[in-house]
Amino acid sequence: MTPPTRGRALPAILLACAAMAAPATAQAESFFVDQSGSGTECTEAAPCATISEALAASRATPGTGDRIEVAPGLYEERVVIDKAEDSGLTLHGAGRGPDQETTPPDATTLRAPETNKGAEVEITTPSAVSIEALRVEVPAGFSNGGGISIGGAAESVDDVDVRSAGGINTEGIEVTPTAADAFVRDARVRSAESRALAIFGPRATVTDSDIWSAVAQALDVEIAGEGTRVVRTRLATEGSHLVTVLSPEVLIDTSLLTGGQIGAEVHASYGASNSLTLSNDTIDAGEPKVVDKFAAAVTAEAEGASTARLRLVNTIALEKQEVEGGGTQSVVCSSSIVPVREVDGPEGVIECGAGAGNLFAPPSSVFAPGAADWHLSTGSPAVDSGTEGEALSTVDLDGNPRVLDGDGDGVAVIDRGAYELPTPPPPTSGPPAIGPANSFSFGKLRRNKRRGTAKLDVEIPGPGSLALSGRKVKRAAVEAGRAGAFSLSIVPKRNLARALRSKRSAKTSIEVAFTPTGGSAATRARRIRLIRKAGRPGRGEP
Repeated sequence: MTPPTRGRALPAILLACAAMAAPATAQAESFFVDQSGSGTECTEAAPCATISEALAASRATPGTGDRIEVAPGLYEERVVIDKAEDSGLTLHGAGRGPDQETTPPDATTLRAPETNKGAEVEITTPSAVSIEALRVEVPAGFSNGGGISIGGAAESVDDVDVRSAGGINTEGIEVTPTAADAFVRDARVRSAESRALAIFGPRATVTDSDIWSAVAQALDVEIAGEGTRVVRTRLATEGSHLVTVLSPEVLIDTSLLTGGQIGAEVHASYGASNSLTLSNDTIDAGEPKVVDKFAAAVTAEAEGASTARLRLVNTIALEKQEVEGGGTQSVVCSSSIVPVREVDGPEGVIECGAGAGNLFAPPSSVFAPGAADWHLSTGSPAVDSGTEGEALSTVDLDGNPRVLDGDGDGVAVIDRGAYELPTPPPPTSGPPAIGPANSFSFGKLRRNKRRGTAKLDVEIPGPGSLALSGRKVKRAAVEAGRAGAFSLSIVPKRNLARALRSKRSAKTSIEVAFTPTGGSAATRARRIRLIRKAGRPGRGEP
């Protein structure tokens, strides 16, 4: 399979998914749920007590594109979205909360009261349903369920935390065979005894997610998962296999794969032809940052008249490559850092020698110090040495620009692996000038959910000027005559304000600059979420 081209860049995928998932706004209504609610029509003034009641109220109205807004709290109910009237529905919580085992009080959490009934959130026949800002918990001992099951066309899951402590057949997130063009974004999945993310439907897209399983695969792409794309995602397991692929045209790009005794395996049988491309990734099976001879970074295995193809492009893989089976299997590497092996045997073809721009380097020369830090070190052979593998993403796994001049030679070239090394600062001559301290820190973010605005506290070491800016927010500035904490207002511009009015929640990036009196400026960036409750704004509000 050829590497991805510019015409298939991630923004195009995102736009296509957004277009498919965009609900019709005509006659759309919002319904509200609160644990303390006692209403029957699920209005903001008199919310319902359960999500099931809000679903019933939504189905009683014509049109599609309704929203169900769920307040923080623990809702012990199973949510089944299975009616034609549910098409275009958005189920939106108050947030997924921090990454912790115990249930966060400020999160909207779903936990089903009964086992063996299906997923906690199960979508079947409708299309373009969105699940957003939720925490989903599968209790220990549950089976044949799971966290979120996507079963309709163009469904999306965004900003969720799925905790599956269940046993057999209790995946964290499942994309069923009837779910084409599913979209999973910013998902945090923790699975104790089963697969964390299982994809059975075609053309699924996974981005900006963190997927972990204790004993099974972090990612399993089954027979009908053709065309799956995984971008900017962390995949980890403590089991034997990290990623398994049983379908063609699967791509993992700008991602980190750690753990397991086999990093990624492509398997084919019954005459199938399956393939996986690992592009701009970092793969470390076995013990972290150790070249483990008992582990395999990738394995291609085919039986009978089947074909299994695996390709590494611009990727760092610490462990060996393997081919197995009696079919046609191959591993081909280009512009990658691998334990170089060029052996063709009866099991298949491995082409990962130096002739295609591949090289071998010990982990100590590639990565930054630290037991589990896969960022590149200064002078790493991976820096500015990529020659292939144009990334689907314009940023690396940290969100930094994908192509930077990491070695400072004046020419920016893509790095190998999931991370890009920043451009080093220019050399200085003579002793550095000493000026006023310009370090500062962010404090509390206080949201005005009625207005859709916020205030960010900033702690500065001395007098100077503070300025807040962002492409989607209005500029704010403060002149400070002393050290201490000062507040900067975050007010959305027109497009972000419009998004807040329709979606009630939106993410954006801001940048704060502090220039001490008589000194040089320092800047820091932050990603924030603005929230706006439904209802009429007050006088003078945007």
